[in-house]
Amino acid sequence: MILRLVKDKLTWIFLIATALMALLMTFSYLGAFLSPVDNTHNLPLAVVNGDQGFNTGQQTLNYGQQVVAQLTGPQANDMLKWSLLDKRELAEAELKQNKYYAVLVIPTNYSAALAAIANPTTAQPQAAQVEILTNLAAGTLAGSQAQAAAQAVVAELARSTSSQLVESLAAAGATLAPQRAALLGNPVQAKIVPLTTIGTHSARGMSAFYFALMLTLSGFIGTNILGTLIDIYSEQRHRKKLKISSMRIFYAKVVLYGLMAVIAGVCVTWMAVGLLGMDTPDWFTLGLFAILGTLAVAAVSLFFQTAFGRLGLLVGIIFFTILGVPASGGAYPVQMIPGFWQFLYNLLPMRYLTDGIRSLLFLGGNQEAGLGMALVVLPAYAISGILLAWFTSYQIGRRNSWEAADGLVDQIIEHAVEVDAGANQ
Repeated sequence: MILRLVKDKLTWIFLIATALMALLMTFSYLGAFLSPVDNTHNLPLAVVNGDQGFNTGQQTLNYGQQVVAQLTGPQANDMLKWSLLDKRELAEAELKQNKYYAVLVIPTNYSAALAAIANPTTAQPQAAQVEILTNLAAGTLAGSQAQAAAQAVVAELARSTSSQLVESLAAAGATLAPQRAALLGNPVQAKIVPLTTIGTHSARGMSAFYFALMLTLSGFIGTNILGTLIDIYSEQRHRKKLKISSMRIFYAKVVLYGLMAVIAGVCVTWMAVGLLGMDTPDWFTLGLFAILGTLAVAAVSLFFQTAFGRLGLLVGIIFFTILGVPASGGAYPVQMIPGFWQFLYNLLPMRYLTDGIRSLLFLGGNQEAGLGMALVVLPAYAISGILLAWFTSYQIGRRNSWEAADGLVDQIIEHAVEVDAGANQ
């Protein structure tokens, strides 16, 4: 048998397929996650300029406008994308919608504070303090990268502003006390303000991604377990010369997969929240969304099984995990992965599952933070998967040329094996 397998060209086709899968998995995870900093493009940050300027009597200073021009003007690289917002309230609202990962807020007295430092007659000048509003709900890497970028901007502002003030004082021939000179060396300071909060049982903001991954795997594995059961039952009837139509198999799978989606969604939610203590403000709504997400995964898996038969498992692995996980925006934000994965980000269901869960866990169920789109896309996936599976089952039964449990690719492979076996006899 071993010799025959080695000589069989189909064996080598499957071995090549195995090698291609190894290459694809390596390309997928390492290719997407290996160089997040190098891959970062247009990481969204915002700046709010509340500076009212300051009139010295000889000129009007507006250091806030200089900051805005520096951030939103032509950049040496495209790693960061700064947007100018009118009000702090707008910045807070859009930060809670995950539109930005951090916001730099310039206070109303920014120019006045810097002018006071440069004025030797000011009794007790204070450093100009800017706020960095952070979004911890965006995930560990997104939040830390955005905060680091904003802090680097403040540090650069301190250096450049210090140079300007020193030149101004030198031109005026002023002398400064040591305390004022130290303040002049660091005239701009940052205050970190976490605007979105996460609990201690939230995997540092990554629990939304992990929860979405568990739902995806539970739904996918559950459909394959039940699909195997139905296929075994179908084959037993076939051996007994009892016919079973592809449509009956389809309806059986729809019912069982729907029941499985409810059970899996409830179990994952109970385990995560009830037993492991994952932070969530509303476990009931989270559980309902978990059922919806699992149902979408089950429906797509049903189509893969119906169309590809035994190879449906392989197609599902590629679709849900090899492609779906890197493109989900859960582990790394979409702006920190290569362009190919950014393209898939808008297409694959795990992105919407992750966004919806993140909104429920950390952002108060904000529809604009991804939940609204998830409630549109996930049902669309569920309905499309069922309809496509129904159509495929109908075509199989209509042609009556395949065994009921087989898919199109199954039949092609079986036919190739039969032809090859006949040629070797």
